[in-house]
Amino acid sequence: MREKLEHPVLTHLIRSFRNPLLSRKNFLGGCFMKTLMQGFTAVLIVMLFLAGCSSTPEAATPEEPGYRIGDTGPGGGIVFYDDSIGISIDGKAVKDILPDGLRYLEAAPPAWSDASAFLWGYYNVDIPGFTFSEDIAGSIGKGRGFSEKIMAVEPADADSAVQACSAYTGGGMNDWYLPSHGELYVLFLNRDVVGGFQEDYYWSSSAGADSSSSYAQAVNFEDGWISTDRFRDTAYGVRPIRTF
Repeated sequence: MREKLEHPVLTHLIRSFRNPLLSRKNFLGGCFMKTLMQGFTAVLIVMLFLAGCSSTPEAATPEEPGYRIGDTGPGGGIVFYDDSIGISIDGKAVKDILPDGLRYLEAAPPAWSDASAFLWGYYNVDIPGFTFSEDIAGSIGKGRGFSEKIMAVEPADADSAVQACSAYTGGGMNDWYLPSHGELYVLFLNRDVVGGFQEDYYWSSSAGADSSSSYAQAVNFEDGWISTDRFRDTAYGVRPIRTF
């Protein structure tokens, strides 16, 4: 008679499956562990959800206050140009031309000065880098730079258009300047919104015809005509503006 060989581990497993109590116990234990893990997972999901809901949201970055044409600007003047909207010049839409970070132009109020007219400034004096251009749109946003070139050769106490604008401190601002012919033309287009203009010429900071040391450009606020050869030693109206 041959001896029966048994593997101890295999024999134990077979007996476990044959034992109804033991098999039931293992089955119930497995179900319990599965249920426990499912419950734990559900609780974890709920906790993560609640943590997300209760977290403090990041503070929103405050936006710059918006201005409309005719609003009072930060310098106490009247807003007359919004670069994000632009304006039509000679049937062509002009926008997004101001230097980066700048959007509006505001003009000083009508009562900005007791004087009604000023000489343009130095007559028969060459200004380095001061060149003539009739481009209207291309000069928008350039008036401050033009004014700085003029003031670089003109005494600070000169009773001139550019010095009067530079000395104006409306709204506590010290960045007012004499507008370029393009900026002045836009101001003419919105003259009724700003108010206080005479039907006469107003000085710009743009160089005159042929870059002559005798001329500068001026805009007639009766019809919008831009004259490129106004003699600098003539007194005309002046209105400071600023960009922001």
